[in-house]
Amino acid sequence: MLTIVNQTMGVAMVQREHWHAADAVAEAGIPKPTLLCWIKQGKIAEAAKRDGNGWRLFDRREVDEIIALASATVPSEGRK
Repeated sequence: MLTIVNQTMGVAMVQREHWHAADAVAEAGIPKPTLLCWIKQGKIAEAAKRDGNGWRLFDRREVDEIIALASATVPSEGRK
């Protein structure tokens, strides 16, 4: 979801309002199953909005929370 914020001299500056889960995890550098696990564990709140197809939509604050948790999380070596 994009909003045109300012248009000067034919150049439009665009600001995003919402990110789909795939975009949010790409920005955070984590796999989507990790995000879904964090939501299930209550580490990240469920997305407040969904699009017309039922896909999660995260706002900038929520994406920043995902990035912060990803930065603070030490990757595991996998299950044994």
